[in-house]
Order: sequence, then C-alpha cells, then structure tokens
Amino acid sequence: MEYVFTEALKFHAFFAYVFTALTLILGGLVALRQTKKYVRRIRLFLPTYYAIGAAIFTTGGLLWAIQNFALNFGVIFMIFAFLGAIGLNAIGFKKLKIAYKTGDFRAYKITMAKLLSAVLVLLIGACLV
Repeated sequence: MEYVFTEALKFHAFFAYVFTALTLILGGLVALRQTKKYVRRIRLFLPTYYAIGAAIFTTGGLLWAIQNFALNFGVIFMIFAFLGAIGLNAIGFKKLKIAYKTGDFRAYKITMAKLLSAVLVLLIGACLV
C-alpha cells in the first residue's frame, strides 16, 4: 500500500503543478489582445484545464482513501481549495459568456485577473499545506 500511496502522491503533485501552470497560461490568454478568435482560444483551452482539475480530484480521492478518509487540516483545506477553484472558474466562464454577448471584454479581463489570482492563492496554499 505504501507503493501505491507514493506513486499516487507523485501523480497528484504533478497534476497540481500542471494545473498551476495552466492557470498562468489561462491568465495569459485572458490578457491577450481581443481578436475574432479571442473567445474561441479560451473556450478551446478550458477542457484541458478542467481535465487536469478532474485528475487532481481523482488522485486526491485515491490518496484520501488510502489514508482511510482521515480528516485533518490539510485534507479539509485542499477540498475547500479545490471547490473554491471550481466555483471561481465557473464564475469566470459565466463572465466570458456575458462579455461575448455584450462585447465588453475589458470588464471580463479585470474580473478574470482577480479570479485567477484567487485561484493561484488557493493552489499555492493547498500545495503548502
């Protein structure tokens, strides 16, 4: 069981680092100059972003099961950080749809900068716990 835990922990850490890098890439995509393909680029990028989030959730569930679902501060913080990241990203996607309909991408960029900063703080906090 130790081997499975060690290997799952490596995958979990890898996916956490990839998710952090993808969050930074998403921030770069949001900051790009608005062109006709602006919304399309972001919408094509999001499935990869969410797939890595699902991989984090799966490996975290496996690790938690190996630990006999023991609740400690680190586990609780990681769960809330993951749920918070999902919620903030859902708000960001809703803002993208509104910006697409209204054509006001400046407000979207400002909102996404704040949301992605909060997601990065949650990710870094979860990695340090």
